[in-house]
Amino acid sequence: RRQRQMCIRDRSNIISVFFMTQRNKFKKEVDHSLILQVFPKSDPTFHAGPLLDFFKQPIFKINNKSYHELINPDSGLKICTLTSLSGKPLNISHEAFLQGIIFKMDIPNTLKITTAFNELILTIKQFNSKLNGVLVDVSRKTLNDDQISQIYVHLKKLEKIMQEKKIPSGSNIAQKMFN
Repeated sequence: RRQRQMCIRDRSNIISVFFMTQRNKFKKEVDHSLILQVFPKSDPTFHAGPLLDFFKQPIFKINNKSYHELINPDSGLKICTLTSLSGKPLNISHEAFLQGIIFKMDIPNTLKITTAFNELILTIKQFNSKLNGVLVDVSRKTLNDDQISQIYVHLKKLEKIMQEKKIPSGSNIAQKMFN
């Protein structure tokens, strides 16, 4: 009987290790942040007036840590967090000396990843149009529409992986697993 109990425990441990390995592999696959940056095209900083006007839109809110968030207008949920280049909260004022903005999306904790990404890109394009900005990657290389499409395809794959594992992006389960 004792030998049987040890055998059951050993199998149970093997199964636990297997599931932990699978979970870690899954987490490694999808636990990423998308980081996009916007810089002024020709000036050293964004102009304060148009910057103030742009951030008056209802799609932006300031969270309890003073960070700006882009909000999905349909769901009211966060799409991404916006920071200064130093990672600190944005200073949107007439005295602002803003040399660039970081848009950071927490992929597994964002509801409907690809829909949120489309909303993010739309907002960045509007921002760039109104404030003469340029969208770049973390290496500060300009992103064109083909590269944006490649990012979309990659995000679609991550979204599918999460759906197959029955862990919808932005869900309570995802937030517990990826925080």
